Amino acid sequence: MLTFVTAEDLVRALASRYSGDADAYRELWAPELLPMARRLLERVDVSGAGRILDLGAGVGALYPHERAAAPEATIVLADRAEGMVRLAASETPRVVLDARDLPFAYDSFDSVMMTFVLFHVPEPLRVLKAIRRLLVPDGRLGLATWGEQRSRAAINAWIEELDEHGAEEDVTIANHDLMDNETKVRGLLESARLTVESIETVRSEHPVSLEEFISLRTRIGPSARRLRSLDPVTRESCLRRAVGRIRDMDPREFVDDVDAILSVARRNDRVPR
Repeated sequence: MLTFVTAEDLVRALASRYSGDADAYRELWAPELLPMARRLLERVDVSGAGRILDLGAGVGALYPHERAAAPEATIVLADRAEGMVRLAASETPRVVLDARDLPFAYDSFDSVMMTFVLFHVPEPLRVLKAIRRLLVPDGRLGLATWGEQRSRAAINAWIEELDEHGAEEDVTIANHDLMDNETKVRGLLESARLTVESIETVRSEHPVSLEEFISLRTRIGPSARRLRSLDPVTRESCLRRAVGRIRDMDPREFVDDVDAILSVARRNDRVPR
C-alpha cells in the first residue's frame, strides 16, 4: 500500500526531531554554526534596530550576540521546534511558529535573522515574501544557507555501512538544491523583491577527532536517526563496522568541510512590482 507524506507531515516530523535532539543540538551543533551566524550578524548591522526577529532561532545561540549588538532592541526568538525554543533565553520573547505563517503585523521588524533554516521549509520563496512584509522600509534580512558539501572518506564509509545494514532513509525537508550557491540565493531574494546588498561564500572547515565524529553521527542529525531505525543487534554491527573502517583514517577525513552562503538583503520599496 502506498503511503503519501504531505508537506505538513514533514514539517511536524522535522519539528519533533529537532525538539527531541535539542540538548544534543545545543552541545554539538549550535557551536559549529555560531561563528558563521555571528559573521552574518555583523554584516546586517543591527546596532540601530529597535525590533529584531530571529527566525529559526533554535536554542538561541545567537541571541547573546544580538543583544550585545542591539542592547535596547526587542528581540523575538522564533522556531517551529518547541523543544529548541524552551532552551533559548527566557528573558526575551520566544514563540513557536511555522515560518510560512508568521503571526506579526506588516512593518514589524527592523531586522530579521534567518540562519541555516530556509532549506527546511517547503516553500522558501513564500517565506521570503512574508519576511519582506514584516520588514520596515529599508529593513534588512540576514540569510545563511549551506553551499556545496565536499566529500570525505569517513562520511562516505559511514553512509555505506548504514545502507548495507538496511537503515531507513531519512525522509525530511532539505531544499539545499534551491539555494546552494550565490546565484540561486540571489535569485530567490530578488524574486521576493528584496534587494541584495551583499552575498559571500565562506568556507567552513571544522576538524574533529574520531570520538567527536562518532558522537555527532550517533547523537544528532540524519545519520543518528537512520542508526536508531535499526534493531539493537544490527545497530551494534553497523557501528562496529563503521568505526572499524574509519578508525585509522587520516584525521583530515574527519573535517566537516562545507560552504556557507551569507547574504544581506534589504526591503526596497523602490523596486518595481
